Amino acid sequence: MSVEHMLLKTIYQSVQSISMSMNDLTSAVNQLLQQPHLRPHGERVDAVRQQITEELERIQYVIREGHEPSSPEELDLGQKVQDAVTEISQI
Repeated sequence: MSVEHMLLKTIYQSVQSISMSMNDLTSAVNQLLQQPHLRPHGERVDAVRQQITEELERIQYVIREGHEPSSPEELDLGQKVQDAVTEISQI
């Protein structure tokens, strides 16, 4: 296994770990959004969470495909394919 491949694998594992942490953050955001006096803060945190999620998806795409997506549609399609592969592998 090449050094480059090992580095990409390490980066991918870190991205996966961050993605799982983002699920915890989503739960916290939902709790903030349910409290009227905290809703503005929840909306701001949710916007940041969404931005981080989009960047993580982009990093995953680049690692998987070896290049940046040429359009948002290509990124979305790549993510849908990856989600389907993950779902099928869990069956």
